[in-house]
Amino acid sequence: MISLLADACNPTLPGCKREANGGILLVVAVGAIVVALLLVALIVVLATRRKNRRREGRSVNAAPGWFPDPVRRFPLRYWDGTTWTPAVSDGTTTGHDPMP
Repeated sequence: MISLLADACNPTLPGCKREANGGILLVVAVGAIVVALLLVALIVVLATRRKNRRREGRSVNAAPGWFPDPVRRFPLRYWDGTTWTPAVSDGTTTGHDPMP
């Protein structure tokens, strides 16, 4: 790409035979590649965050309460603010199920 810029000429000077659209096409192509790479990077970051959230369950900073069971054995499991407890619920009754 540096060699392309070094060979570029000023179209206002006599003898410059560069096509006017050549530079524009190069800029558009480079811009499209940059946008595509940024989209791929964004997708990778979002997928990694989502995977980590599933693995960890809830954030350590989450307030205590009933949340979807991270091991998916029951609809709800109680988060005490620091760790998952054995308390589980189906929404109407509660029970005891140790974390695996």
